[in-house]
Amino acid sequence: MATPKAPGTYEKHLATLGQLLQSIWEADELEVAVNAVIEYIKTHYDYQLIWVGTYSRFKHQLVTKGASIASGEYFARQQIALQPGDLMEQVVVQQRPIVVASLQEEARAGEWSAIAEKLELQAAAIWPIRYRDICFGILVLGAQQWGITPTILERSTLMTVVNAIGQLCHQNDIEQQRQRIKQPAKPFLSLLEQLEQASSLDERLQLIVKGTQAFITPSRTSVYWFENKARQFWQRLNNRQLQQIRKSSGHLKPVPPPAPIAADQVKGFYQALCNDELVVLGEAESSLKTSLIGRLMSHLQAQSLMAAPILFHGELKGFLSVEGSRARVWSGPEKQYLQGAARLISLSMPASEMEQAVAEIRSNQLLTAGVTRSIHGNSDWEAVMRDCAEQLMQQTRTTNLLVLVPDFEKGGFEIAYQGHQGRTISIRSDWRPLHDLDWRLLEHSSEPILIENLEDDLKLVAWRPRFLEMGARAVMACNVSPGRSPEGIILVADVTSRRWSKAEIDLLKSVSQQIGLILHQWQLQQQANQQEQLHETMQWGLRNLQRIFQPEALEKAATHHISQLLQAPLVSLVVWEPGQAQAKIADTVVREQHFFARTDRPIPVASDAIINWAIQTDGVLPLNLEDLPDVTRQWLYGPHACQILLMALRTAPEHEPSGVIVLADHSDRRWSDQQMNMLAILVNQLAWCRRHLQLNQHLTAQKQQLAELNWYKQHQISDLKRLMENTLQQLNTSAASLPSKSNQLQQLQDILSKLTQLAEQERWDLQKAYQTMPLVTLLNRLMDRVNPAVQANQLWTKVHCESNLTVGGDIQKIEFILFELIASACERSPSGGRIDIWARQLDRRWLELSITDNGTVDERIVAELNRTVVVDVLANSALSQPPGLHFRICQSLMEQLGGEFVLQPLEDQRTLSRVILPLGKLAKRRLNQSRPSTEALLYSSAQS
Repeated sequence: MATPKAPGTYEKHLATLGQLLQSIWEADELEVAVNAVIEYIKTHYDYQLIWVGTYSRFKHQLVTKGASIASGEYFARQQIALQPGDLMEQVVVQQRPIVVASLQEEARAGEWSAIAEKLELQAAAIWPIRYRDICFGILVLGAQQWGITPTILERSTLMTVVNAIGQLCHQNDIEQQRQRIKQPAKPFLSLLEQLEQASSLDERLQLIVKGTQAFITPSRTSVYWFENKARQFWQRLNNRQLQQIRKSSGHLKPVPPPAPIAADQVKGFYQALCNDELVVLGEAESSLKTSLIGRLMSHLQAQSLMAAPILFHGELKGFLSVEGSRARVWSGPEKQYLQGAARLISLSMPASEMEQAVAEIRSNQLLTAGVTRSIHGNSDWEAVMRDCAEQLMQQTRTTNLLVLVPDFEKGGFEIAYQGHQGRTISIRSDWRPLHDLDWRLLEHSSEPILIENLEDDLKLVAWRPRFLEMGARAVMACNVSPGRSPEGIILVADVTSRRWSKAEIDLLKSVSQQIGLILHQWQLQQQANQQEQLHETMQWGLRNLQRIFQPEALEKAATHHISQLLQAPLVSLVVWEPGQAQAKIADTVVREQHFFARTDRPIPVASDAIINWAIQTDGVLPLNLEDLPDVTRQWLYGPHACQILLMALRTAPEHEPSGVIVLADHSDRRWSDQQMNMLAILVNQLAWCRRHLQLNQHLTAQKQQLAELNWYKQHQISDLKRLMENTLQQLNTSAASLPSKSNQLQQLQDILSKLTQLAEQERWDLQKAYQTMPLVTLLNRLMDRVNPAVQANQLWTKVHCESNLTVGGDIQKIEFILFELIASACERSPSGGRIDIWARQLDRRWLELSITDNGTVDERIVAELNRTVVVDVLANSALSQPPGLHFRICQSLMEQLGGEFVLQPLEDQRTLSRVILPLGKLAKRRLNQSRPSTEALLYSSAQS
């Protein structure tokens, strides 16, 4: 825009600029630096106006700090207001230089347009004086030429100069702020010296109020005291009362206090003071909600406020406040001084307060000592509780005391003891379970839960209906076993809202621990009595179950006993027989009409959820009714969200379950471990008793069938024997005339001897006999007997016998066994198949007879034949019907005769029937070492 008047060397220009910057940095005042800058610009540049002004943020205007006009005129404008949108405001806000071609013609020049016209200026360059994004002022350079633009060198030089001025402005601003900040240390030390001379609390309060008023200079300084019982603040002293004191005798006279401030009306203010927080309400800040500010300010008749709490041993005693009649910004030192003054009041509590606290502590100690003596000297726990409650309510000036203990069956709590001051109030004994947050607070906190006003406190909200029934407005709740799950909870309640003092809290904590000992002893006695009662009930039930001999009566007695013992609204027993597709409800006990189990609905064993889930669970399975599918809920009904307990009737692990016990109760029922254990014992006993009765019925029926069959066969044989005797008698009469019939007579004689042995010697059990027979003869007789079956199935048979050996033993039974095995091979072989009989001597004592065929045998038959013991007599078995039954009889008889029988499939898809027979006299010796009989095996498995 303008060029230097006397061009010199570049080095000389830099030296002059360095001197200017040095003078700016060393200047103590801003005016000195501004004058130096103006002289520098006048010397090096040709400008008709050089103007430097500072920016006032509060008034939003420019203030002239220095100006130079080429014509020598005086710059009369000392304040230049900034208008929204004009050039100067743009430079202040954006903090960037602007070049104007004609200041007179610029529409946004504002007042500068008139200044330019008066001084006949055209072009202008406007530079912001800034430091770290803060604009402190403006440098305006005006020229009479139109549209002149500064050179790059000129821009750089002037930017360096205005930045140096901006740094100086920043330093001056910091110094001014430091000088404006109040220093509370000196007046505070002076206040401490004055407090040393005061002897009473009132004198100290006067000194503190006076010092606070002098330092902060508010419209009013007050001290408010807090009344715990009424939960309200009342004004104890203010600075205006001090003025009245000076005019009077110099002593504080009782002055009727203004209307007190109820804590319920200023809840946020009250909570902040209790939390030892400074409450600040001013022009630019607020620590309270807007809805509360209006009520508090209206009561205090103030526009700004600071209040610091006065705490004594953590208990709120009142607050020290400074109030302003106009809105103002409270500074940091003022806040610190007020908090310190409030601390001084806390430290200045008189000896009378200490004596009162000591008296309360002594009284509380006497109370706890009396409780301890009552615990050790009185066996009647209710009398001890009554003494404790009366003393505790009297000491805390409360109206109600409750002792709650957990209700493990229904959940929640129940009243173990209740005491009242004045009229007796009827309180329901069942108390709902607490929310998780309240439960954790009681369990983990060593301090009681405090409710000062029930209307605005959400703690213990689950018990709010019970508190309202009691008429309680303030409550203390203490866990008798801090740090552990509550064994009991003591509730101290008052009918009016109040603040609980620290002495009352400590007293409740101390007494609750003593009462906890009483509750613990009482609960141990209750548990012992319950266990004894339950034990007697269980023993009575188990004895009755063992005395019942009918399964139906057993099932009915068991369901009624479980229902009576556990007090469940529904107990139902679902049973089925092994192999059955449908289950049935054997018996149901219903105590409430909302529960029901339909007996006319079919229950499929394979698909029903209750049966399958119970079988898959080892023990008791808890469920909700909503967990069951709709098919199952067609026969089992209950209220919404009710609980279901399932347990299968299970005996040994290898036995199949044959029933499920079903219990239903409301959703709030809590099953204790003891009840679950009792249920498991009863169901297990029921399962074994029921199995025992079923097994007895099964064996009794089987024995009866066998006896009837044996009786029938015996009579048939006896009748055949009689007919045979008659026939032989007739034949013997005519034998002389019929010599050709002698062989037939001999055969009939043999048949008669066999029938005689069967009818007389083996009437009710098998007898062992010893005979010998050549192996070839035995095989020929067998092949003759099976020949019709071989011909019918068109089978190919071959006997492989190495030598003619002699078989020893009960030949008749051995022949029957071998015939059964060969006949079974013919039956399972396909048409045109092959049967081979291999006979070979193993050694001098044993003979092996193997029968192979092309048929297949059921794998279950092979597996069960290989078992040494019958696992479950009641379960369906492949050996309970032919052909498995016949194989099992053959195996048992073979073992009794001293041999062995094995049935197994071969790898080439054939079936092998292998029999080991003794030779010679060995069979007779082996008979004495034979294995147990079939009846013995059946009896031993039944006993297991």
